[in-house]
Amino acid sequence: MPKKFICTLSKEELHHAYIDECRTLQEMCSYIGVSSVITVAKILRENGIDTYKNGRLKSKTTHGMSDEEFKKFLIQEYKSGLTQREIADKLSVSTACITKYFKKYGIKTRAKSELASGNKNPNWRGGKRTVKEGYVSVYAPDHPNCHKDGTMYEHQIIMEKHIGRLLKKDEVVHHINGNRSDNRIENLMLLTNSDHAKLHALIRKSRKLMNRG
Repeated sequence: MPKKFICTLSKEELHHAYIDECRTLQEMCSYIGVSSVITVAKILRENGIDTYKNGRLKSKTTHGMSDEEFKKFLIQEYKSGLTQREIADKLSVSTACITKYFKKYGIKTRAKSELASGNKNPNWRGGKRTVKEGYVSVYAPDHPNCHKDGTMYEHQIIMEKHIGRLLKKDEVVHHINGNRSDNRIENLMLLTNSDHAKLHALIRKSRKLMNRG
């Protein structure tokens, strides 16, 4: 009677090799140390790893979690403030895939009215987030010049604290190194709108000269 093969690899190691690294059953033979794909398939199934295409795709999405575990994971991530798209990016799958699981598990999604501002915003991170063109926005509903959603640009607030007053209408805060998310005070320069325009004109002219050279 042939001796039964005992696999010394853990379920996590098998899952990583077969699901995450997408190895074939034949490639798994040398990885496990057996010669038959039938044996490989049996070992995988014994460890709860589906060898069929649909099951394999599901396992890759859920990272080996059971339905109950994956549902709990999705609920926790969504309640933490992540959007379905951000959860999908975290799992390296499509947003449509995550939406499908939300429907399957009956997970209630946020209403559009909850996607407004403040700590109900899905992008809420303690009141700070990166917005268009790379600027950092902070939640400051008490600021007299805040936007309609109660936010202000972080670089403006930092400059105002530095100079001890509110910015004037004809003043702008310039990022010296060009990185709009670098809001260290040493990287910020207070200019009038006209001086700011002149500075950018000089920068564009300098870049053209450099490109010609």
